[in-house]
Amino acid sequence: MNRRVFIKKSCQCAAVTAVPLSILNMTACSDSGNPVSEAEIEEVVVNDRISFIFDLTNESLLPLQTVGLSVVTSGNEIDSSGLLILRVSESEIVVFSRSCTHSGASINSFQDGISLCSSHGSEFNTSGEVVTGPATRSLKKYESSLDGTDLTIFAG
Repeated sequence: MNRRVFIKKSCQCAAVTAVPLSILNMTACSDSGNPVSEAEIEEVVVNDRISFIFDLTNESLLPLQTVGLSVVTSGNEIDSSGLLILRVSESEIVVFSRSCTHSGASINSFQDGISLCSSHGSEFNTSGEVVTGPATRSLKKYESSLDGTDLTIFAG
């Protein structure tokens, strides 16, 4: 095999490997195991305030149509750690930072009403309050509004 053929095949192999890895890097998890793609989130600025609009009819966001289910996102302009989004009632969705207040590690989506820190095991309830430490402070909560199937999450 000459150098030109070797380089061409190496580049093809690298491209085939890089594309799936980059797609995995751009997604987050939901309770259903389906990824929440950043492409499904519309970023808008209203009155100099960044907000994200989620269309809850998107397949990966369907868990948010069921009371008690949650999804998580990767980091974004609202929160570099990502967001933890929970449907608490037919008319209310709450949004928290995924950053554990103890060490800043990512917390997981809710399972049986508890969100677990992946690093040191702190547990948070659906109000964002600490159930089990070492964390001592509640999760940061973001303002949000629900209009039909459009969920708007406001920065700051």
